[in-house]
Amino acid sequence: MIAAALQKNWPKARGLNQRYAQLMKANFAEPSPAPCKAVLAMMGKMTDTVRLPIVPVTPGTREKLAAIAAELGLLKTASV
Repeated sequence: MIAAALQKNWPKARGLNQRYAQLMKANFAEPSPAPCKAVLAMMGKMTDTVRLPIVPVTPGTREKLAAIAAELGLLKTASV
């Protein structure tokens, strides 16, 4: 999205923003960066380990994030 915007390809940048808007919104369902870390862990990019004062996301948020990420094709299967 940023690369498209820097190239002034506004239709592509807007399309990517719209495509990922639901995930971006869900990333703020709980204190950040726990939701972002959870999705990255589901993608196999990192571990799902957090330190205080950050706490892991709740099971409900994890399910919502997994469903959104799977719908976007970011996961091979929805990991919950």
